[in-house]
Amino acid sequence: MEFYSHDYLVHRASTLDWTQAILFALVALLLVFALVHYFRDRQNSKYRELALIALFSLIFLGLLQLDRVMEVDRGNKHYSAVVSSQESIARTMNVDTGKVYVALDEKGNQSYIEVDGKYYRILKNGERGYVLERVDLVGTDIRHVEE
Repeated sequence: MEFYSHDYLVHRASTLDWTQAILFALVALLLVFALVHYFRDRQNSKYRELALIALFSLIFLGLLQLDRVMEVDRGNKHYSAVVSSQESIARTMNVDTGKVYVALDEKGNQSYIEVDGKYYRILKNGERGYVLERVDLVGTDIRHVEE
């Protein structure tokens, strides 16, 4: 079972895959290059074809990038909610947020927390905070994921 630190979740929420953004910029530069050469010599069709290929690639990569930005935004909202609940639990238990670790289930929801070596199962988010049940984890491989 993996328990995630507060710092890890804060930085995880703000990551973006820069590979697609760099590839998008390179194809945009290729498009500009091809258009400049095409407008200099309109008799040569190889730059027109290169410009069309770059344009279609730019549109395709733009749609992929848009999908990725929307996915990152959804992830940021989710991890921001987890981080705020982690901070709320830390305030409730009067501990530093660095001592609160969160385990997420397969859907990404909080299932267990660890505070100073003690494990709690999160039952529900009540009106006045979280309802926690103290548990002993037996026979599990516990790993802490730091920043």
